[in-house]
Amino acid sequence: MASLKTTFLLLSFNFLLLSTKGLFGWEYEKMERQALLKFREGLKDPSNGLSSWVGQDCCTWFGVGCNNQTGNVIKLDLKRQFVCNQLAGSEFCKTLTLGGELSPSLLDLKYLNYLDLSYNDFQGIPIPNFIGSLNKLSFLDHSYASFSGTIPPHLGNLFSFSLNLSVSNLNWLSGLSSLQYLSLSGVSTSKATTHWLQVVNMLPSLVELDLSDCQLQNLPQTLQFVNFASLSVIDLSQFFQDLSGCGNISLEEVDFSWNMLSGNLPSSLGYFEGLKCLHLSVNSFSGPIPENIGNLSSQIYNLDLSHNQLSGNLPGSLKFTLSASIDLKIPIKIYQELLQLFILDLSMNFLNSSILPSINKLKNLLFVDLSNNHFMQNLYIVDLSKNNLSGGIPNSICSLPGLKWLQLSNNNLSGDFSSSLKNCSHILAVDLGDNRFSGIIPKWIGERFFSIVALHLQGNMLSGNIPEELCNCTQIQVLDLGHNSLSGSIPTCLGRLGGYQYLYPTISLIDAHFNLVHMDLVLKGRQLDYGYPIINTIDFSQNNLSGEIPIELTNLSKLDTLNLSLNHLTGKIPENIGDLQYVETLDFSCNLLSGPIPQSMTSITALSSLNLSYNDFECDSSTKED
Repeated sequence: MASLKTTFLLLSFNFLLLSTKGLFGWEYEKMERQALLKFREGLKDPSNGLSSWVGQDCCTWFGVGCNNQTGNVIKLDLKRQFVCNQLAGSEFCKTLTLGGELSPSLLDLKYLNYLDLSYNDFQGIPIPNFIGSLNKLSFLDHSYASFSGTIPPHLGNLFSFSLNLSVSNLNWLSGLSSLQYLSLSGVSTSKATTHWLQVVNMLPSLVELDLSDCQLQNLPQTLQFVNFASLSVIDLSQFFQDLSGCGNISLEEVDFSWNMLSGNLPSSLGYFEGLKCLHLSVNSFSGPIPENIGNLSSQIYNLDLSHNQLSGNLPGSLKFTLSASIDLKIPIKIYQELLQLFILDLSMNFLNSSILPSINKLKNLLFVDLSNNHFMQNLYIVDLSKNNLSGGIPNSICSLPGLKWLQLSNNNLSGDFSSSLKNCSHILAVDLGDNRFSGIIPKWIGERFFSIVALHLQGNMLSGNIPEELCNCTQIQVLDLGHNSLSGSIPTCLGRLGGYQYLYPTISLIDAHFNLVHMDLVLKGRQLDYGYPIINTIDFSQNNLSGEIPIELTNLSKLDTLNLSLNHLTGKIPENIGDLQYVETLDFSCNLLSGPIPQSMTSITALSSLNLSYNDFECDSSTKED
């Protein structure tokens, strides 16, 4: 009996304990919900981004994160966001920006460890002191949120949080003994003295230090007292205006880019033997590169010295070939010396020798920038076809004075190409087929490309008329405008194109090297890869052309292929179509042509493919079909 009574009492006690725990849990959830609602009351929310803050379960509210096991609120991620929603088949986007006041009700979120209010607009209010009492906080980001004043000294009570704040006084940092990441990027600290470094030096756990764009005016003359035992990354870009001595610090990344640094590169750079990334670009460094920078060769994989005024030779310690003056020649065996290199930036220099055979064997290379140099003065064939290139054609492509053949077909290029190629006046062949170019065919092609022999624009999204100015391209042999959205009539002046009136056009600028190039052309219903010399071709197929077939086209006596299919052409086939004695492929299918098929067509002895289907011809003439 006593045993039964004892069991009953234990069960009752457990039930009471569970009930009390559930009651307390419910009360705490209610307290957190009320704390968040009171916090929202102090905010300005013009975009109504916190409209989801309704209902009992605050863990489902926008920007609120909860512990999966306890359900306590542990995260507030309210940084400015750009949100897009689908409505009635259309996409609507808005920016969620907060302002107003920060309510101390956040103190009721006892387990809050993450608070991000960055990129909002709090219009110059100070950071409230109560932030320093959020003793569970491990991440705080108020950057670019228009706070003003000084950092509350109460933040020194937070012993283990990652910091990303706007500051003007750094002395309080010394209390953050467990701090591992410190970002003061974009902060105005111009009034700070060299004492700031002593403060930062008191952070023994610091791993990454970002002081970029801080407007600090100077660096101590010596760093010998610095003991960054854990520091592996330091970013001082856009930072100070004078570089002095550097000691032997075990760093992996140094960024002094985008400053006003001048003078010679310090030889102490060679002491950073564990350095993996060194960014010194966009400064005013002059003179030679120090010889002992070669000490970095074993570990470094990103060395950026671009946009400076450096001269002389690359040091032999970097295993590069020495050369005179500004001619920095890179040997073929670079791939044996810098095995881990994956970023190579040699832009904005005066290099004048080709390094392509060398960099081609750098197996880890992901990024190469060789822009604004002088080592491709004789380059006249550029073939980047059948890749996955996107974007537009850069205007700099015409800075190659010897460019004759530009092959960019079968990519994902887009936009209007008219401005980017306008200055390539000496070009002989342009192949932009099978891309996503739009706009019209510019008239200046016929006004500038007098010597062009091939214009291949097939498979794009071009619109408008075929400009009559193309008739000035009298030496053209390939004019492929098929598979676009061109409209209007076929210009009659195309009958003057001299390139289609000679079997082998004599163009002195074309030499034996052109046998390296090729072009995809649709002939006899199939896409074939043709090399040079390319057959004489006119292809206007699959557009929205209208009107009649100009009789003047029959003057192109040496034409090999004429494809006008899949348009809206009307009228009759010209009676003297038989004058095209060398034509092998003739395709007028899928138009609105009518009348009899000319008898002269039977005299075209070279004809091997003829397609006149899906028209309205009178079938009383002798025809020849493939």
